[in-house]
Amino acid sequence: MLLQAAMGIMRARYNAAMSNPSSPASADAASVCNIAAALPRLAAERPEQIAIRCPAGVDAQGRVQYTQSLSYAELDQRSDAIAAGLACIGIGRGVRCAVMVRPSPAFFLLMFALFKLGAVPVLIDPGIDKRALKQCLHEAAPQAFIGIPLAQFARLLLGWGRGHVRQLVTVGQRWLWGGHTLAQVEALGAGCGPQLAATEGDEVAAILFTSGSTGVPKGVVYRHRHFVAQIELLGRAFGIQPGGVDLPTFPPFALFDPALGLTSVIPDMDPTRPARANPAKLIDAIQRFGVNQMFGSPALLDVLSRYGEQHAIRLPSLRRVTSAGAPVPPAVVERMQAMLPEDGEIWTPYGATECLPVAVIEGRELRATRAATEAGAGTCVGRAVAPNEVRIIAIVDRAIADWSEVRECAVGEVGEISVAGPTATDSYFERPQATALAKIRETLPDGARASCIAWAMWAMSMAKVACGFVDANRIVSKPPTARATPSRSSRSSTPTPPCAAAPWWASANRANRFRCCASSANRKARSATINYAPNCVHSHNSSPTPAACNTSCSIPASRSTSATTPRSAARFWRRGRRRGLLIHVDMPG
Repeated sequence: MLLQAAMGIMRARYNAAMSNPSSPASADAASVCNIAAALPRLAAERPEQIAIRCPAGVDAQGRVQYTQSLSYAELDQRSDAIAAGLACIGIGRGVRCAVMVRPSPAFFLLMFALFKLGAVPVLIDPGIDKRALKQCLHEAAPQAFIGIPLAQFARLLLGWGRGHVRQLVTVGQRWLWGGHTLAQVEALGAGCGPQLAATEGDEVAAILFTSGSTGVPKGVVYRHRHFVAQIELLGRAFGIQPGGVDLPTFPPFALFDPALGLTSVIPDMDPTRPARANPAKLIDAIQRFGVNQMFGSPALLDVLSRYGEQHAIRLPSLRRVTSAGAPVPPAVVERMQAMLPEDGEIWTPYGATECLPVAVIEGRELRATRAATEAGAGTCVGRAVAPNEVRIIAIVDRAIADWSEVRECAVGEVGEISVAGPTATDSYFERPQATALAKIRETLPDGARASCIAWAMWAMSMAKVACGFVDANRIVSKPPTARATPSRSSRSSTPTPPCAAAPWWASANRANRFRCCASSANRKARSATINYAPNCVHSHNSSPTPAACNTSCSIPASRSTSATTPRSAARFWRRGRRRGLLIHVDMPG
């Protein structure tokens, strides 16, 4: 009786809140900048299509069972109920929520519920050192903690979020730590109807912590426009169509699938240890559900392709494989390609938590560079994804506040790579010094002050370029409503090397994007040379020549530019020398 009375009080508070025009009630999805805004539409268009399949133990024969699933209609309706229930217990728009839940239907329901609310999920790599994890939670200062019982117990034992956490939600059985279970939260919001806060592009959508490869992990602030832009760029770059079946071996990437109309099959593996994945289980899932695309780290693809080669396995349904997080060795690409149909593609997106994707390259082109790579020429990272704009800038040992302070490098001069684009983030959470070192604000040609970002691609910045690609024009892009105009002529007298020619499998509308190649490391010095020439990056994919772009290329007003500090670059250089590996880039024009 007491529980029912409490639930009645909470619902009354919720109903009162919903009567407030500023509350996160259901908004018009077409006008909302939110990754969850596509979910109601897809639920109406394809209600019975499975959105998520998750493993649920094994049967008597030892075969993995995928009995946990959510259709698009269920994902939409149940995430609505959870969103309303979270609002009942005080988790609403702008509230930071640490989420520590294993890949499961509950994880996806919670994430889309938080997005619908306009709350801010805080995601931390579970594989990082526990002391670093505690520091990340201290920095993020979440007001709510949502986790499985083990995570809640660790929170109590290790003091995670102490002094900040006010609301607790346990996914599973709750013990002595108080709060609510997810089942109780969903029951609270049952019948409350559609939920979608009228979030705007600049509102904070999530805080994603980096892996800490350059030091202590930093919380990258993702705004709603960043997620929406990522969906658009990924869909355009890889030609993703609704109705496909994806095998995302890195669960956070599966959050993009429902927004793209895909079915996610979550594999039976530990995502923090991809090299230990059982390849037989992965192949079984691909064959059983007709998976036509998958994401896997290079370590996972190595294991999978070796197994496939040993057992002569072909995967005729799998037409697109993407891999990121580290260079993909050509041998792995070659073995993996042998498992795919003739028209199957292997793509390696390049980027980082701060900006993703930046560039991509297809496996056939990567295989064509194998001889050079094995001779020490580094790994090719591909062409920039439009409308990203990549520029080489002079290295300075200080923060750069404004793009007017930047000096762009001449051909052959050592520099840092900066990236401007709609997915480059603009700040680290509660890290103003790190933000100042990595971000640069830029005034657009029409005088508008853009929310520009600088992201450190220091792995690229220490490279000796193997080949270049020079165009006659450099286009300075304006906001979409303005006309782009050329700012200056690039070095048109520089000859175009033969290796810059577009291969037979590259369509004409890709031929003028940046071409990034890698070359051998200068192991005797702490820097090498970069051969750079500016280029027009097409955002419309319709004009095959730079001359046709003078009035049609554009980058959104919220653009980003990124650079690195010499200190972080030096750390990477030392680490690269120890491992005998260093990524290098040739910026195509």
